[in-house]
Amino acid sequence: MGELAEALQSYAEIEEIIFIRGDAQFNRYRAARRAKSHFIYTQDDFCITDLRPLISAFELGVVTIALTPELDELYSGRPTPLKLGAIFERRMLDCFEGWEHDQLFMRQADVVFAASQSTRVLYPEIRFLGNAEGRMVIDTEYWAMEDRVLGYGHSTNVKLEERPQH
Repeated sequence: MGELAEALQSYAEIEEIIFIRGDAQFNRYRAARRAKSHFIYTQDDFCITDLRPLISAFELGVVTIALTPELDELYSGRPTPLKLGAIFERRMLDCFEGWEHDQLFMRQADVVFAASQSTRVLYPEIRFLGNAEGRMVIDTEYWAMEDRVLGYGHSTNVKLEERPQH
């Protein structure tokens, strides 16, 4: 993670870096709750994303997400993944209140988060690292898990409503 840490440390806006291990998407949000700042940047460890466009476009109440045009097309009409980078306010984590933290939720927390927020997608420069192979694979099992988490919605059985895209 040395190369990624060096890249993140080059941004004066980043006050604290928290690395977490594990493949459950909810781990990123657990770490975000512990962060000192009210503004959070998160990404997976298999790429280096140019944060300058995200920082410049950030606005309160909107999750600013880094993506490639190809992945944006693939996810068209679905919640956008945060794997390649996203900036948001820590208060937005309140969307997880009331959710049962079962295995499905832990693996699909990005879906819950993105579907619960206003989002803006940007296409910054993204350099994939050697450990990226297979990390963005989308198969029918992934789509089925995403559909299940969106279908059962909140623990009160209220389905997630559509959120505006910026």
